[in-house]
Amino acid sequence: MKSVRAIALLLGMSSVAAACGGGGPEQTQLERDLETDLVSRLAPVSVSTTKCIDDPSMARGSIFTCEALVADSFYEVQVEIIDEQGRFEYERRHAVINVIDAETNLGSDASLDLGRQVQADCGDQDYLVVSVLNVFQCQLTLDTADGVGATRNIEVKVLNADQDVDWSLMPG
Repeated sequence: MKSVRAIALLLGMSSVAAACGGGGPEQTQLERDLETDLVSRLAPVSVSTTKCIDDPSMARGSIFTCEALVADSFYEVQVEIIDEQGRFEYERRHAVINVIDAETNLGSDASLDLGRQVQADCGDQDYLVVSVLNVFQCQLTLDTADGVGATRNIEVKVLNADQDVDWSLMPG
């Protein structure tokens, strides 16, 4: 899903000097607007240090990448300028996975598929930032007849930036 934001056009030589980003007062208007939108979209996850390429073209149809720190991890978006007024839309190239939610959902799904109680463990972080179409691993603990939990690794593939995932048991 793409997001659309309007930005003010920067005029004259100030647009060239201001196009170099990097956070704080040196950010361009586009970088500030993009960061504000990401903060709103990804809350409560922390977003900071949004920076686009140096001197991006603000002409209609220009496409470039911007990056930010999200949950202290690299996060990238592709920005497209959509009109002469400087409005832009962007496509997120990473998903922010809430680990507790992922563990709950994976455990529930795996329990249904495997026909027994399962608990998932995806690590100690609060959030994982994962590139779309990439994978991360979690561990399942399966209840067994004798009460001793067997463990299996699962591979979780991130399907899109909206946290949709697919998973499969790893051989073993």
